[in-house]
Amino acid sequence: MIKELEQKLLNSAKYLGTNGQNALLGAIAFAKKQHRGQKRRTGEPYISHPLSVAFMLAEQKFDLETIIGALLHDTLEDGKTSFDEIKKEFGTNIAGLVEGVTKISNIKLKELTLDFDSDDIYEGQVDTYRKLLLAMAKDIRVIIIKLFDRYHNAQTFSWLPPQKREFYARETIDIYAQIAERIGIGRIKSELEDLSFQFAYPDEYEEYQTKFSKLKIKENLIDQKIKEIRREFSSRNLKPIDIYGRVKHSYSTYRKLKYSYDWNIERFYDLYAIRVIVNSVEDCYRALGIVHSIYTPIPGTFDDYIAKPRANGYQSLHSALHDDNGNAFEIQFRTPQMHEVAEYGMAAHWHYKDLVNAKNEHAIKQSHKEWARELKNLHRMDDKKQFVSHLKDDLFAEKIFVFTPKGKIINLPVDSTPVDFAYAIHSTVGDRCFGAKLNGRMIPLDSKLKNGDIIEIITSAKARPSVDWLSSVKTSGAKQKIRRYLREANRDLNIVIGRRAFNEAIEEFKLPRLDDGKLTENLKKSRLPYKNLDDAFVAFSEKMLSKVNLLKAVYPSFTTTEICEVPREELPKGIDSLRGVKYVYAGCCRPSSPENAFGYIGKDHVIKIHKRSCKFLKKADEKRVIEI
Repeated sequence: MIKELEQKLLNSAKYLGTNGQNALLGAIAFAKKQHRGQKRRTGEPYISHPLSVAFMLAEQKFDLETIIGALLHDTLEDGKTSFDEIKKEFGTNIAGLVEGVTKISNIKLKELTLDFDSDDIYEGQVDTYRKLLLAMAKDIRVIIIKLFDRYHNAQTFSWLPPQKREFYARETIDIYAQIAERIGIGRIKSELEDLSFQFAYPDEYEEYQTKFSKLKIKENLIDQKIKEIRREFSSRNLKPIDIYGRVKHSYSTYRKLKYSYDWNIERFYDLYAIRVIVNSVEDCYRALGIVHSIYTPIPGTFDDYIAKPRANGYQSLHSALHDDNGNAFEIQFRTPQMHEVAEYGMAAHWHYKDLVNAKNEHAIKQSHKEWARELKNLHRMDDKKQFVSHLKDDLFAEKIFVFTPKGKIINLPVDSTPVDFAYAIHSTVGDRCFGAKLNGRMIPLDSKLKNGDIIEIITSAKARPSVDWLSSVKTSGAKQKIRRYLREANRDLNIVIGRRAFNEAIEEFKLPRLDDGKLTENLKKSRLPYKNLDDAFVAFSEKMLSKVNLLKAVYPSFTTTEICEVPREELPKGIDSLRGVKYVYAGCCRPSSPENAFGYIGKDHVIKIHKRSCKFLKKADEKRVIEI
């Protein structure tokens, strides 16, 4: 059996060439050594699992690194090897893929605080868990390997104990299938759901089987429609690349029948689906027109995902039709490139034939550019590093997901610290934060956390927030809470510092002194949010309120425009009127001098000097324009 699997893998991987196959033979030998003596629940040698996952990836023509990563994906977790050993033997990239899959495998949803009877709690956790898995994958191929790993394991769910079987099946539908959809691998999504349906939701599956068995499934309807469509295409000289069809997947059919159609089969028009692959976008629309000419479109069912792609990059034309006998079916039109993205999503760019051939590098880069153009919400990429980097940004890379010791997931920005984590739990935990442990080991409070870290905060009744924390924390919430604490703790001192700086500002601008009553009255009339002078002085001392804004609030007539006096002998002829008058040069046209310029009297009675050619003067109030 193992020899057969090895041969199937090598046969499927012929596109990698002799060097690629030799590399696979080395990886197979390495994996067999690491898994020697290990068995699966089915009784098969454990090596059959990584061989099967690698074979499925090779069938889909993934690159060599992905396939070797699949062969080795359990060696860190189940074997006796190390990251350094894999790196030495197979290189940094493959070692990174194996390590990434291992990290994801080590975060078990079953260890989190979940209650399957509480949909709100469950849904909230799995949504965060999906983001965690995506964010942890530095290389999107890590997710690809993990999805195919789960796909193969799902085929043996029946060997698990009932409780574990139900849990893993539901986890597969709610998490892994949804991740497959998020990154656009529609085929794997449907397969994962169908394999898990009967184990995850046994009562619903029985209901589906009972209701579905009563439906009159017309086995030959799809073949009949394909023949009719081919005949019509041929008569109009349209040559499709492929036409095929099937009855819809069981899980998606069940959900639609129950929740959208209330088991009313007469309203369920997409039980049967046909897909047409053509050469170009133009042919997609042309084929749609031909099919609409021989069948009747069902109103409200046409979707143009070519003109407006889905968020995951999916593109296709969808339409639902019925024939003269009332048989309804769905049809889709797409190009080979659209089909590639629909089937493999973000993985499509590691799905290249002859990847080991260096002369294809330009074609690979060009394919990246074409795909990025089709996805209007992504930027152009020139190489794999840029492409992966952008995908990381698109897939929640600006966030990290870390755990409390009890398994609760905390969502934080990149580069967050244990102090950010503490305040995310509760303000009191942050205020009393004394130390932190990362995976059981003490770390500095300004350490940067990473995805998957398990953090324990050590608190003390004597601990207090430090002003030094403000330079290292990342979250605005933590900064606000630290400042609030420091403000309250040092309020009296900050009032004194703020008032002293305010008095210095009064002297600087030679403003008249006003009593506190008048200053408070003016402050309340201003737009500032402070209710009294003390609050304003505190904000001023903490540099949360600028000197100019404070002075403008308590001295409504205050302006920073200075008197620009120029000696008479330096004034150009004819503009003596500027002597002793407040004026500024306008920022819109930036005149270098008052010569050959106009003046405009602003509402603050300051003359703004514009060039004669400035467009502003064409729309200005003529009464305010003056010669200078």
